[in-house]
Amino acid sequence: EALAAVCAAVSVPVVAIGGIELDATPLVARAGAAAAAVISAVDRAADPPAAGRLVAAAFPARVTARA
Repeated sequence: EALAAVCAAVSVPVVAIGGIELDATPLVARAGAAAAAVISAVDRAADPPAAGRLVAAAFPARVTARA
């Protein structure tokens, strides 16, 4: 709720950081954040590349493919 309020109140992209686990990334995206910093969660994952894809899937309109 607090994240959604911040996202609604500002006109700049909001990046959520700090203690965000992989399963929370869809909630963070739905709250309106432009991105989520989940470095520790991805690093601790059994399959970091799959974890990265999970995070990217939460923010589909905001992910740019690399060439």
